[in-house]
Amino acid sequence: MANNYLQLSTMIEDITPLEKKWIDENIEKFDKDFYYSKDDENFDEEDYSSAFQWVFEEEGTSLWIYGEEYANVESVADFMHAFLKENRPDGCLSFSWAETCSKLRLDNFHGGGYFITAKEAKFVSSFSFIDSERELFANVNGENNER
Repeated sequence: MANNYLQLSTMIEDITPLEKKWIDENIEKFDKDFYYSKDDENFDEEDYSSAFQWVFEEEGTSLWIYGEEYANVESVADFMHAFLKENRPDGCLSFSWAETCSKLRLDNFHGGGYFITAKEAKFVSSFSFIDSERELFANVNGENNER
């Protein structure tokens, strides 16, 4: 049996006391990875796992956001986007992630990255890149000749 992991590690630096207060009041809203959709009949407000881990570093002036075995990258991006909208409207943040497997299973290794501003969050993943290139190749050449 193989284990799959999604890992990330990023830092928001130079946090002011007002930004730290906002983080303390808001970060837990983004750190809930619900097992069921809110539209599902099985949805329970208390039925979730942590979407990512975080800890303040350097006497509270930096926020380390990470996932050792799992992190919900959309939740991290949503948090960073809200942080920028509220605290740094002219700023930007970014992070990347890796998805790995404990065994060398074919095509079980990929990753991606986010670039976030107060206006939008853009991402790229290796899977979407490969899929779009395969589709483009097939459209130009009439088929996918990948072997």
